[in-house]
Amino acid sequence: MELRVSSIENVQIFRSGYVPSSSEYTRLSKIIKEAEGDMACYNRELNRLERISSMIRRKKKVLETYIRDVRCATAPIRIVPPEILGEIFEYSCCGDTRANQISTHEEEYEEAEVEAGVKGKKHENKRGIFLAAVSLSHVCSRWRRVVTSMPSLWSCINLGMERYTVGAPSLLRLYLRTSKLHPLHLTVTQRTALYVRLLVQNSDRWRSIRLFMPHRHVANAVFVALHKKKHTLPELVSLQIGYDPNFQLNKESTLPVESCPSLRSITLHSFNLNLLCPRPSILTLNLTALSASRIYHLIENSPNVQEIYLRRCFCMPIGSRDNVVPKATSNVQRLTVDYDGGTHIVETALFENLFFPRLACLTLLDSFKTPPYNAEPIIFMLQSSSTSLTRLSIKITLEDDQLLRILHCVPNVTHLQLSEQGNVPMVTEKVLHEMTISESPVVPSNYRTEGPELSVGAGTTDETSVDAGANEQNNEPPLLPYLTDLALDVCPVFTNDILMKFLHSRLNLGKVVSLQGAAKDREVASLKKFNLKRAVGARFDQLRTQLEELGTKGLDVSF
Repeated sequence: MELRVSSIENVQIFRSGYVPSSSEYTRLSKIIKEAEGDMACYNRELNRLERISSMIRRKKKVLETYIRDVRCATAPIRIVPPEILGEIFEYSCCGDTRANQISTHEEEYEEAEVEAGVKGKKHENKRGIFLAAVSLSHVCSRWRRVVTSMPSLWSCINLGMERYTVGAPSLLRLYLRTSKLHPLHLTVTQRTALYVRLLVQNSDRWRSIRLFMPHRHVANAVFVALHKKKHTLPELVSLQIGYDPNFQLNKESTLPVESCPSLRSITLHSFNLNLLCPRPSILTLNLTALSASRIYHLIENSPNVQEIYLRRCFCMPIGSRDNVVPKATSNVQRLTVDYDGGTHIVETALFENLFFPRLACLTLLDSFKTPPYNAEPIIFMLQSSSTSLTRLSIKITLEDDQLLRILHCVPNVTHLQLSEQGNVPMVTEKVLHEMTISESPVVPSNYRTEGPELSVGAGTTDETSVDAGANEQNNEPPLLPYLTDLALDVCPVFTNDILMKFLHSRLNLGKVVSLQGAAKDREVASLKKFNLKRAVGARFDQLRTQLEELGTKGLDVSF
Protein backbone atom coordinates (compact mmCIF):
# COMPACT_ATOMS: atom_id res chain seq x y z
CA MET A 1 0.00 0.00 0.00
CA GLU A 2 1.52 3.29 -1.15
CA LEU A 3 1.66 6.22 1.22
CA ARG A 4 0.06 9.22 -0.53
CA VAL A 5 1.15 11.96 1.84
CA SER A 6 4.38 13.89 2.10
CA SER A 7 5.89 16.37 4.51
CA ILE A 8 4.50 19.90 4.43
CA GLU A 9 6.84 22.15 2.54
CA ASN A 10 5.66 25.52 3.65
CA VAL A 11 5.84 25.08 7.43
CA GLN A 12 6.18 28.80 7.93
CA ILE A 13 2.65 29.36 6.63
CA PHE A 14 1.12 27.21 9.37
CA ARG A 15 3.30 28.71 12.07
CA SER A 16 2.41 32.28 11.11
CA GLY A 17 -1.28 31.97 11.95
CA TYR A 18 -2.32 31.72 8.31
CA VAL A 19 -6.10 31.30 7.68
CA PRO A 20 -6.94 29.37 4.49
CA SER A 21 -9.39 30.74 2.00
CA SER A 22 -12.62 28.98 1.10
CA SER A 23 -11.06 27.25 -1.91
CA GLU A 24 -8.04 26.17 0.12
CA TYR A 25 -10.31 24.96 2.91
CA THR A 26 -12.17 22.69 0.45
CA ARG A 27 -8.87 21.24 -0.82
CA LEU A 28 -7.56 20.57 2.68
CA SER A 29 -10.80 18.87 3.73
CA LYS A 30 -10.47 16.53 0.76
CA ILE A 31 -6.91 15.68 1.80
CA ILE A 32 -8.05 14.85 5.33
CA LYS A 33 -10.85 12.61 4.05
CA GLU A 34 -8.48 10.68 1.78
CA ALA A 35 -5.96 10.26 4.65
CA GLU A 36 -8.66 8.92 6.95
CA GLY A 37 -9.58 6.37 4.29
CA ASP A 38 -5.98 5.28 4.08
CA MET A 39 -5.88 5.01 7.90
CA ALA A 40 -8.90 2.70 7.84
CA CYS A 41 -7.14 0.50 5.27
CA TYR A 42 -4.07 0.28 7.48
CA ASN A 43 -6.20 -0.69 10.50
CA ARG A 44 -7.92 -3.43 8.50
CA GLU A 45 -4.56 -4.75 7.37
CA LEU A 46 -3.23 -4.73 10.94
CA ASN A 47 -6.30 -6.60 12.20
CA ARG A 48 -5.85 -9.20 9.46
CA LEU A 49 -2.19 -9.68 10.32
CA GLU A 50 -2.97 -9.90 14.05
CA ARG A 51 -5.52 -12.62 13.36
CA ILE A 52 -2.93 -14.50 11.33
CA SER A 53 -0.34 -13.98 14.09
CA SER A 54 -2.75 -15.22 16.76
CA MET A 55 -3.56 -18.27 14.68
CA ILE A 56 0.14 -18.98 14.19
CA ARG A 57 0.77 -18.61 17.94
CA ARG A 58 -2.06 -21.03 18.73
CA LYS A 59 -0.70 -23.57 16.26
CA LYS A 60 2.78 -23.07 17.73
CA LYS A 61 1.47 -23.67 21.25
CA VAL A 62 -0.36 -26.80 20.14
CA LEU A 63 2.81 -28.02 18.48
CA GLU A 64 4.85 -27.30 21.62
CA THR A 65 2.36 -29.25 23.71
CA TYR A 66 2.47 -32.10 21.23
CA ILE A 67 6.29 -32.18 21.29
CA ARG A 68 6.29 -32.05 25.09
CA ASP A 69 3.81 -34.92 25.31
CA VAL A 70 5.81 -37.01 22.85
CA ARG A 71 8.98 -36.31 24.80
CA CYS A 72 7.23 -37.27 28.03
CA ALA A 73 6.15 -40.53 26.44
CA THR A 74 9.78 -41.32 25.62
CA ALA A 75 11.30 -39.87 28.82
CA PRO A 76 13.74 -42.18 30.66
CA ILE A 77 11.79 -41.62 33.90
CA ARG A 78 8.97 -43.78 32.48
CA ILE A 79 11.15 -46.87 32.42
CA VAL A 80 12.37 -46.36 35.98
CA PRO A 81 11.04 -49.22 38.14
CA PRO A 82 8.53 -48.25 40.83
CA GLU A 83 11.02 -49.28 43.51
CA ILE A 84 13.64 -46.80 42.26
CA LEU A 85 10.96 -44.16 41.76
CA GLY A 86 9.92 -44.68 45.35
CA GLU A 87 13.49 -44.15 46.53
CA ILE A 88 13.60 -40.83 44.66
CA PHE A 89 10.29 -39.79 46.18
CA GLU A 90 11.49 -40.68 49.67
CA TYR A 91 14.53 -38.48 49.18
CA SER A 92 12.23 -35.59 48.22
CA CYS A 93 9.55 -36.06 50.86
CA CYS A 94 11.23 -37.65 53.87
CA GLY A 95 14.49 -35.75 54.16
CA ASP A 96 12.93 -32.73 55.88
CA THR A 97 9.51 -32.02 57.39
CA ARG A 98 9.50 -28.71 55.49
CA ALA A 99 8.83 -30.69 52.32
CA ASN A 100 5.28 -31.18 53.61
CA GLN A 101 4.46 -27.92 55.33
CA ILE A 102 0.82 -27.36 56.17
CA SER A 103 1.11 -23.62 56.57
CA THR A 104 -1.16 -20.60 56.44
CA HIS A 105 1.54 -18.18 55.33
CA GLU A 106 -0.14 -16.10 52.61
CA GLU A 107 -2.18 -19.02 51.30
CA GLU A 108 -5.61 -20.58 51.57
CA TYR A 109 -6.80 -24.16 51.09
CA GLU A 110 -10.14 -25.31 49.78
CA GLU A 111 -11.43 -28.09 51.97
CA ALA A 112 -13.10 -30.13 49.25
CA GLU A 113 -10.01 -30.13 47.03
CA VAL A 114 -7.72 -30.97 49.91
CA GLU A 115 -9.92 -33.83 51.04
CA ALA A 116 -9.87 -35.27 47.50
CA GLY A 117 -6.11 -35.07 47.45
CA VAL A 118 -5.66 -34.67 43.69
CA LYS A 119 -8.17 -32.08 42.53
CA GLY A 120 -7.60 -28.40 42.09
CA LYS A 121 -4.39 -26.44 41.99
CA LYS A 122 -1.09 -27.55 43.42
CA HIS A 123 -0.76 -26.59 47.04
CA GLU A 124 2.13 -24.17 46.90
CA ASN A 125 2.63 -21.02 48.89
CA LYS A 126 4.33 -17.79 47.92
CA ARG A 127 7.40 -18.63 49.96
CA GLY A 128 8.36 -21.57 47.75
CA ILE A 129 7.46 -24.26 50.32
CA PHE A 130 5.21 -26.88 48.79
CA LEU A 131 3.51 -30.08 49.80
CA ALA A 132 5.81 -32.55 48.11
CA ALA A 133 3.63 -35.64 48.46
CA VAL A 134 0.54 -33.86 47.12
CA SER A 135 2.46 -32.29 44.25
CA LEU A 136 3.98 -35.62 43.20
CA SER A 137 0.56 -37.25 43.18
CA HIS A 138 -0.62 -34.66 40.62
CA VAL A 139 1.90 -35.60 37.92
CA CYS A 140 0.30 -38.74 36.49
CA SER A 141 -1.69 -41.78 37.51
CA ARG A 142 1.46 -43.92 37.73
CA TRP A 143 3.13 -41.50 40.10
CA ARG A 144 -0.06 -41.21 42.11
CA ARG A 145 -0.19 -44.98 42.57
CA VAL A 146 3.42 -44.99 43.76
CA VAL A 147 2.91 -42.02 46.10
CA THR A 148 -0.30 -43.30 47.67
CA SER A 149 1.19 -46.78 48.13
CA MET A 150 4.11 -45.43 50.21
CA PRO A 151 2.96 -44.28 53.68
CA SER A 152 6.46 -43.01 54.46
CA LEU A 153 6.03 -40.15 51.95
CA TRP A 154 3.17 -38.77 54.05
CA SER A 155 4.76 -39.30 57.46
CA CYS A 156 6.82 -36.06 57.67
CA ILE A 157 4.50 -33.18 58.58
CA ASN A 158 5.20 -29.55 59.45
CA LEU A 159 2.37 -27.58 61.07
CA GLY A 160 3.04 -23.85 60.77
CA MET A 161 -0.35 -22.29 61.50
CA GLU A 162 -0.68 -18.61 62.27
CA ARG A 163 -4.45 -18.63 62.09
CA TYR A 164 -7.30 -21.07 61.57
CA THR A 165 -7.74 -22.11 57.94
CA VAL A 166 -10.70 -24.07 56.65
CA GLY A 167 -8.70 -26.52 54.54
CA ALA A 168 -5.82 -27.17 56.94
CA PRO A 169 -7.55 -29.80 59.15
CA SER A 170 -8.63 -31.73 56.06
CA LEU A 171 -5.11 -31.62 54.71
CA LEU A 172 -3.75 -32.88 58.04
CA ARG A 173 -6.31 -35.69 58.05
CA LEU A 174 -5.25 -36.58 54.51
CA TYR A 175 -1.62 -36.96 55.61
CA LEU A 176 -2.49 -38.89 58.76
CA ARG A 177 -4.80 -41.21 56.84
CA THR A 178 -2.47 -41.83 53.90
CA SER A 179 0.54 -42.43 56.16
CA LYS A 180 -1.39 -45.37 57.64
CA LEU A 181 0.65 -46.97 60.46
CA HIS A 182 4.02 -45.53 59.49
CA PRO A 183 5.91 -43.66 62.26
CA LEU A 184 5.37 -39.89 62.14
CA HIS A 185 7.97 -37.11 62.12
CA LEU A 186 6.27 -33.92 63.29
CA THR A 187 7.24 -30.27 63.54
CA VAL A 188 4.72 -28.08 65.37
CA THR A 189 5.08 -24.30 65.23
CA GLN A 190 2.99 -21.20 65.90
CA ARG A 191 -0.59 -21.37 67.19
CA THR A 192 -1.61 -24.88 66.25
CA ALA A 193 -3.51 -25.88 69.38
CA LEU A 194 -6.65 -26.48 67.32
CA TYR A 195 -4.90 -29.28 65.44
CA VAL A 196 -3.04 -30.97 68.30
CA ARG A 197 -6.05 -33.18 68.98
CA LEU A 198 -5.57 -34.84 65.59
CA LEU A 199 -1.92 -35.46 66.40
CA VAL A 200 -2.64 -36.80 69.88
CA GLN A 201 -4.99 -39.38 68.41
CA ASN A 202 -1.98 -40.76 66.52
CA SER A 203 0.57 -40.34 69.32
CA ASP A 204 1.40 -44.05 69.28
CA ARG A 205 3.06 -43.43 65.89
CA TRP A 206 5.23 -40.46 66.87
CA ARG A 207 8.86 -41.17 65.94
CA SER A 208 10.12 -37.61 66.38
CA ILE A 209 8.37 -34.43 67.43
CA ARG A 210 9.73 -30.90 67.33
CA LEU A 211 7.92 -28.11 69.18
CA PHE A 212 9.56 -24.99 67.80
CA MET A 213 8.34 -21.70 69.35
CA PRO A 214 5.25 -23.52 70.67
CA HIS A 215 2.25 -21.80 72.12
CA ARG A 216 1.65 -22.76 75.74
CA HIS A 217 -1.57 -24.61 74.87
CA VAL A 218 0.28 -26.70 72.30
CA ALA A 219 2.98 -27.72 74.78
CA ASN A 220 0.41 -28.41 77.49
CA ALA A 221 -1.63 -30.56 75.13
CA VAL A 222 1.43 -32.59 74.18
CA PHE A 223 2.48 -33.22 77.78
CA VAL A 224 -1.06 -34.10 78.78
CA ALA A 225 -0.91 -36.74 76.05
CA LEU A 226 2.30 -38.09 77.56
CA HIS A 227 0.61 -38.67 80.90
CA LYS A 228 -2.55 -40.30 79.65
CA LYS A 229 -2.25 -44.07 79.52
CA LYS A 230 -4.25 -44.26 76.34
CA HIS A 231 -1.81 -41.90 74.63
CA THR A 232 1.55 -43.58 75.12
CA LEU A 233 4.55 -42.89 72.89
CA PRO A 234 6.18 -46.27 72.26
CA GLU A 235 7.83 -45.16 68.99
CA LEU A 236 9.17 -41.78 70.14
CA VAL A 237 12.92 -41.57 69.52
CA SER A 238 13.60 -37.82 69.33
CA LEU A 239 12.01 -35.01 71.37
CA GLN A 240 12.78 -31.34 70.61
CA ILE A 241 11.20 -28.44 72.47
CA GLY A 242 11.92 -24.88 71.47
CA TYR A 243 11.68 -21.57 73.24
CA ASP A 244 8.49 -19.96 74.52
CA PRO A 245 9.03 -16.96 76.82
CA ASN A 246 5.46 -17.17 78.14
CA PHE A 247 5.46 -20.87 78.97
CA GLN A 248 6.04 -21.88 82.59
CA LEU A 249 6.74 -25.50 83.38
CA ASN A 250 4.05 -26.96 85.62
CA LYS A 251 3.93 -30.17 87.62
CA GLU A 252 2.35 -32.07 84.74
CA SER A 253 5.08 -31.11 82.28
CA THR A 254 7.29 -34.10 82.99
CA LEU A 255 8.41 -37.07 80.97
CA PRO A 256 7.18 -40.35 82.47
CA VAL A 257 9.26 -43.45 81.80
CA GLU A 258 6.37 -45.62 80.68
CA SER A 259 5.30 -43.20 77.95
CA CYS A 260 8.38 -43.31 75.72
CA PRO A 261 10.70 -46.25 76.40
CA SER A 262 12.54 -45.81 73.07
CA LEU A 263 13.56 -42.18 73.55
CA ARG A 264 17.14 -41.64 72.32
CA SER A 265 17.58 -37.89 71.88
CA ILE A 266 16.39 -34.78 73.75
CA THR A 267 16.83 -31.23 72.48
CA LEU A 268 15.79 -28.36 74.76
CA HIS A 269 15.96 -24.60 74.22
CA SER A 270 15.13 -22.57 77.35
CA PHE A 271 12.77 -25.31 78.49
CA ASN A 272 13.00 -27.09 81.85
CA LEU A 273 12.01 -30.69 81.28
CA ASN A 274 11.71 -33.04 84.26
CA LEU A 275 12.74 -36.64 83.67
CA LEU A 276 11.61 -37.80 87.14
CA CYS A 277 13.88 -40.86 87.08
CA PRO A 278 16.89 -42.23 85.14
CA ARG A 279 16.35 -42.84 81.43
CA PRO A 280 18.94 -45.41 80.24
CA SER A 281 17.72 -45.18 76.64
CA ILE A 282 18.80 -41.53 76.16
CA LEU A 283 22.03 -41.27 74.16
CA THR A 284 22.08 -37.60 73.06
CA LEU A 285 21.39 -34.33 74.89
CA ASN A 286 21.29 -31.01 73.04
CA LEU A 287 20.77 -28.21 75.57
CA THR A 288 20.53 -24.47 74.93
CA ALA A 289 20.20 -21.68 77.51
CA LEU A 290 19.68 -23.91 80.56
CA SER A 291 20.92 -23.39 84.09
CA ALA A 292 23.66 -25.51 85.66
CA SER A 293 21.29 -27.32 88.00
CA ARG A 294 18.95 -28.20 85.13
CA ILE A 295 21.87 -29.49 83.03
CA TYR A 296 23.05 -31.58 85.95
CA HIS A 297 19.52 -32.97 86.43
CA LEU A 298 19.32 -34.10 82.81
CA ILE A 299 22.81 -35.62 82.79
CA GLU A 300 22.21 -37.37 86.10
CA ASN A 301 19.03 -38.96 84.74
CA SER A 302 20.68 -40.00 81.48
CA PRO A 303 23.28 -42.53 82.70
CA ASN A 304 24.07 -43.88 79.21
CA VAL A 305 24.25 -40.59 77.35
CA GLN A 306 27.07 -40.64 74.78
CA GLU A 307 26.93 -37.13 73.31
CA ILE A 308 26.17 -33.75 74.90
CA TYR A 309 25.89 -30.41 73.13
CA LEU A 310 25.78 -27.35 75.40
CA ARG A 311 25.00 -23.98 73.84
CA ARG A 312 24.61 -20.61 75.49
CA CYS A 313 24.38 -22.30 78.89
CA PHE A 314 26.85 -19.97 80.59
CA CYS A 315 24.97 -16.70 80.46
CA MET A 316 22.06 -17.93 82.59
CA PRO A 317 21.61 -16.22 85.99
CA ILE A 318 22.58 -18.22 89.03
CA GLY A 319 19.61 -19.08 91.20
CA SER A 320 19.64 -20.27 94.78
CA ARG A 321 19.56 -23.88 93.68
CA ASP A 322 22.38 -23.31 91.17
CA ASN A 323 24.85 -22.30 93.85
CA VAL A 324 25.23 -25.92 94.91
CA VAL A 325 25.60 -28.43 92.10
CA PRO A 326 26.29 -31.98 93.30
CA LYS A 327 29.28 -33.84 91.90
CA ALA A 328 28.58 -36.49 89.31
CA THR A 329 30.38 -38.72 86.84
CA SER A 330 29.12 -39.13 83.29
CA ASN A 331 30.00 -41.68 80.62
CA VAL A 332 29.82 -39.07 77.87
CA GLN A 333 32.19 -39.70 74.96
CA ARG A 334 31.56 -36.55 72.88
CA LEU A 335 31.11 -33.11 74.45
CA THR A 336 30.54 -29.88 72.51
CA VAL A 337 30.48 -26.54 74.34
CA ASP A 338 29.19 -23.60 72.29
CA TYR A 339 29.69 -20.42 74.32
CA ASP A 340 27.84 -18.34 71.72
CA GLY A 341 29.27 -15.14 73.13
CA GLY A 342 28.12 -15.99 76.66
CA THR A 343 29.86 -15.29 79.93
CA HIS A 344 31.19 -17.75 82.48
CA ILE A 345 28.78 -17.28 85.37
CA VAL A 346 27.60 -20.87 85.59
CA GLU A 347 30.51 -22.51 83.81
CA THR A 348 32.54 -22.99 86.97
CA ALA A 349 29.63 -24.53 88.88
CA LEU A 350 29.00 -26.93 86.03
CA PHE A 351 32.46 -28.18 85.01
CA GLU A 352 33.90 -28.30 88.51
CA ASN A 353 31.22 -30.82 89.49
CA LEU A 354 30.98 -32.99 86.38
CA PHE A 355 33.62 -35.55 85.46
CA PHE A 356 33.91 -37.35 82.14
CA PRO A 357 36.26 -40.34 82.52
CA ARG A 358 35.36 -41.72 79.06
CA LEU A 359 35.43 -38.44 77.16
CA ALA A 360 37.03 -39.03 73.75
CA CYS A 361 36.07 -35.91 71.79
CA LEU A 362 35.86 -32.32 73.11
CA THR A 363 34.87 -29.28 71.03
CA LEU A 364 34.88 -25.68 72.29
CA LEU A 365 33.07 -23.19 70.04
CA ASP A 366 32.34 -19.49 69.93
CA SER A 367 31.45 -17.59 66.77
CA PHE A 368 31.75 -14.23 68.54
CA LYS A 369 35.06 -12.43 68.85
CA THR A 370 34.94 -12.13 72.59
CA PRO A 371 37.86 -11.45 74.96
CA PRO A 372 39.95 -14.44 76.05
CA TYR A 373 37.98 -17.01 78.00
CA ASN A 374 38.73 -18.26 81.45
CA ALA A 375 39.94 -21.79 80.79
CA GLU A 376 40.22 -22.76 84.46
CA PRO A 377 36.89 -24.70 84.63
CA ILE A 378 37.77 -26.71 81.50
CA ILE A 379 41.28 -27.36 82.82
CA PHE A 380 39.89 -28.48 86.18
CA MET A 381 37.45 -30.83 84.47
CA LEU A 382 40.19 -32.34 82.26
CA GLN A 383 42.56 -32.76 85.19
CA SER A 384 39.86 -34.44 87.28
CA SER A 385 38.79 -36.74 84.45
CA SER A 386 40.91 -39.40 82.82
CA THR A 387 43.31 -38.77 79.94
CA SER A 388 41.31 -40.75 77.34
CA LEU A 389 40.60 -37.69 75.17
CA THR A 390 41.83 -38.29 71.60
CA ARG A 391 40.09 -35.53 69.61
CA LEU A 392 40.24 -31.87 70.64
CA SER A 393 38.85 -28.88 68.75
CA ILE A 394 39.29 -25.37 70.17
CA LYS A 395 37.51 -22.53 68.38
CA ILE A 396 37.36 -19.92 71.13
CA THR A 397 39.56 -17.01 72.12
CA LEU A 398 42.39 -18.25 74.34
CA GLU A 399 45.83 -16.98 75.24
CA ASP A 400 48.81 -19.21 74.51
CA ASP A 401 49.42 -19.98 78.19
CA GLN A 402 45.83 -21.20 78.60
CA LEU A 403 46.13 -23.32 75.47
CA LEU A 404 49.31 -24.95 76.74
CA ARG A 405 47.71 -25.77 80.08
CA ILE A 406 44.84 -27.47 78.28
CA LEU A 407 47.20 -29.42 76.01
CA HIS A 408 49.19 -30.66 79.01
CA CYS A 409 45.96 -32.19 80.37
CA VAL A 410 45.29 -34.28 77.26
CA PRO A 411 48.45 -36.29 76.40
CA ASN A 412 46.56 -38.90 74.34
CA VAL A 413 45.18 -36.48 71.75
CA THR A 414 45.68 -37.68 68.17
CA HIS A 415 43.53 -35.10 66.32
CA LEU A 416 43.89 -31.41 67.18
CA GLN A 417 42.09 -28.46 65.58
CA LEU A 418 42.89 -24.89 66.66
CA SER A 419 41.01 -21.87 65.32
CA GLU A 420 41.50 -18.27 66.45
CA GLN A 421 38.25 -16.29 66.74
CA GLY A 422 39.54 -12.93 67.93
CA ASN A 423 42.58 -10.71 67.69
CA VAL A 424 44.37 -12.51 70.52
CA PRO A 425 47.00 -14.91 69.09
CA MET A 426 46.57 -18.44 70.41
CA VAL A 427 49.16 -20.42 68.45
CA THR A 428 52.39 -18.56 69.11
CA GLU A 429 56.07 -19.45 68.83
CA LYS A 430 55.93 -20.49 72.46
CA VAL A 431 53.24 -23.07 71.70
CA LEU A 432 55.08 -24.45 68.67
CA HIS A 433 58.33 -24.60 70.65
CA GLU A 434 56.75 -26.71 73.40
CA MET A 435 55.13 -28.98 70.82
CA THR A 436 58.46 -29.49 69.04
CA ILE A 437 60.02 -32.84 69.89
CA SER A 438 63.68 -32.73 70.87
CA GLU A 439 66.18 -34.65 68.78
CA SER A 440 67.27 -36.51 71.93
CA PRO A 441 65.00 -39.51 72.48
CA VAL A 442 62.79 -39.60 75.55
CA VAL A 443 63.97 -42.61 77.52
CA PRO A 444 61.90 -44.25 80.27
CA SER A 445 63.72 -44.96 83.51
CA ASN A 446 63.55 -48.76 83.03
CA TYR A 447 65.23 -48.69 79.61
CA ARG A 448 68.92 -49.34 78.83
CA THR A 449 70.79 -49.05 75.54
CA GLU A 450 72.44 -51.89 73.64
CA GLY A 451 74.20 -50.94 70.43
CA PRO A 452 72.20 -48.46 68.37
CA GLU A 453 68.82 -49.50 69.78
CA LEU A 454 67.03 -49.23 73.12
CA SER A 455 66.02 -52.21 75.21
CA VAL A 456 64.69 -52.82 78.69
CA GLY A 457 67.34 -53.40 81.30
CA ALA A 458 69.31 -51.99 84.17
CA GLY A 459 72.80 -51.36 82.74
CA THR A 460 74.27 -49.39 79.84
CA THR A 461 77.51 -49.42 77.86
CA ASP A 462 79.86 -46.50 77.73
CA GLU A 463 79.52 -46.08 73.95
CA THR A 464 75.75 -45.89 73.92
CA SER A 465 74.87 -44.47 77.30
CA VAL A 466 72.52 -41.54 77.20
CA ASP A 467 73.94 -38.29 78.39
CA ALA A 468 72.81 -37.54 81.94
CA GLY A 469 72.11 -33.95 81.10
CA ALA A 470 69.93 -34.99 78.18
CA ASN A 471 67.98 -37.31 80.43
CA GLU A 472 67.52 -34.56 82.94
CA GLN A 473 66.29 -32.24 80.20
CA ASN A 474 63.95 -34.81 78.66
CA ASN A 475 62.63 -36.63 81.70
CA GLU A 476 59.20 -35.31 80.78
CA PRO A 477 57.41 -36.80 77.74
CA PRO A 478 56.90 -34.45 74.78
CA LEU A 479 53.69 -32.46 74.50
CA LEU A 480 51.03 -34.45 72.60
CA PRO A 481 53.31 -37.39 71.71
CA TYR A 482 50.59 -39.24 69.75
CA LEU A 483 49.45 -36.35 67.55
CA THR A 484 48.80 -37.47 63.96
CA ASP A 485 46.37 -34.86 62.61
CA LEU A 486 46.80 -31.09 63.13
CA ALA A 487 44.64 -28.29 61.67
CA LEU A 488 45.48 -24.62 62.27
CA ASP A 489 43.04 -21.85 61.33
CA VAL A 490 45.09 -18.92 62.61
CA CYS A 491 46.74 -15.69 61.57
CA PRO A 492 50.40 -16.76 61.85
CA VAL A 493 52.44 -14.73 64.32
CA PHE A 494 55.27 -17.26 64.23
CA THR A 495 58.14 -17.38 61.77
CA ASN A 496 58.35 -19.89 58.96
CA ASP A 497 61.48 -21.42 60.49
CA ILE A 498 59.73 -22.12 63.80
CA LEU A 499 56.84 -23.86 62.05
CA MET A 500 59.10 -25.92 59.78
CA LYS A 501 61.25 -26.97 62.74
CA PHE A 502 58.14 -28.15 64.55
CA LEU A 503 56.88 -30.11 61.54
CA HIS A 504 60.26 -31.73 60.84
CA SER A 505 60.49 -32.84 64.48
CA ARG A 506 57.13 -34.60 64.09
CA LEU A 507 58.03 -36.65 61.01
CA ASN A 508 59.30 -40.24 60.87
CA LEU A 509 59.24 -40.78 64.61
CA GLY A 510 59.37 -44.01 66.53
CA LYS A 511 60.60 -43.05 69.96
CA VAL A 512 59.33 -44.84 73.03
CA VAL A 513 57.49 -42.74 75.59
CA SER A 514 56.47 -43.75 79.10
CA LEU A 515 53.55 -41.70 80.36
CA GLN A 516 52.77 -41.38 84.02
CA GLY A 517 49.87 -43.67 84.84
CA ALA A 518 49.95 -45.41 81.45
CA ALA A 519 49.49 -49.17 81.37
CA LYS A 520 52.36 -49.63 78.91
CA ASP A 521 54.87 -47.61 76.93
CA ARG A 522 53.96 -46.34 73.46
CA GLU A 523 55.90 -44.96 70.55
CA VAL A 524 55.75 -41.30 69.65
CA ALA A 525 53.49 -40.99 66.62
CA SER A 526 54.50 -39.23 63.42
CA LEU A 527 52.37 -36.38 62.13
CA LYS A 528 50.39 -37.57 59.10
CA LYS A 529 48.07 -34.66 58.23
CA PHE A 530 48.61 -30.93 58.52
CA ASN A 531 46.17 -28.21 57.46
CA LEU A 532 46.98 -24.49 57.55
CA LYS A 533 44.48 -21.73 56.77
CA ARG A 534 44.82 -17.96 56.50
CA ALA A 535 48.43 -18.31 55.29
CA VAL A 536 47.95 -16.14 52.21
CA GLY A 537 50.03 -13.42 50.63
CA ALA A 538 53.60 -13.05 49.43
CA ARG A 539 54.94 -13.60 52.94
CA PHE A 540 53.73 -17.18 52.96
CA ASP A 541 54.61 -18.14 49.38
CA GLN A 542 57.91 -19.62 50.51
CA LEU A 543 56.21 -21.35 53.43
CA ARG A 544 53.66 -22.96 51.14
CA THR A 545 56.47 -24.22 48.91
CA GLN A 546 58.29 -25.69 51.90
CA LEU A 547 55.11 -27.35 53.16
CA GLU A 548 54.41 -28.88 49.77
CA GLU A 549 57.90 -30.40 49.82
CA LEU A 550 57.01 -32.17 53.06
CA GLY A 551 54.48 -34.19 51.07
CA THR A 552 57.35 -36.26 49.75
CA LYS A 553 58.18 -37.23 53.34
CA GLY A 554 54.77 -38.71 54.06
CA LEU A 555 52.97 -35.62 55.39
CA ASP A 556 49.55 -34.88 53.90
CA VAL A 557 49.55 -31.06 53.63
CA SER A 558 46.52 -28.92 52.72
CA PHE A 559 45.70 -25.24 52.82
